[in-house]
Amino acid sequence: MILPKERSAEDRAERLSNLTNLPLEWVRNLPEVGYPITKQLGRIRDLVDQARECERQAALLRTNAYLAALRLEGDLGQRWTPEEITKARERGA
Repeated sequence: MILPKERSAEDRAERLSNLTNLPLEWVRNLPEVGYPITKQLGRIRDLVDQARECERQAALLRTNAYLAALRLEGDLGQRWTPEEITKARERGA
């Protein structure tokens, strides 16, 4: 058996996020595919659906974090002078 080249978790996640067809969906085309196989395919479909939902939630969280950072940055301008903010930015994290 030839094993596929090891991929990083990010590579695997990106490949799954770009799926338009479910992995191994073609297996249903084999003759006399029975319940154990279709049950496993159903579990795979559920996992892909869960991954898509997690990605949707992650995108929403990133958007909310970005908006919160913009609000905070706006608040900072009301408490410190532009010079103080610039100096702080230049020092970095």
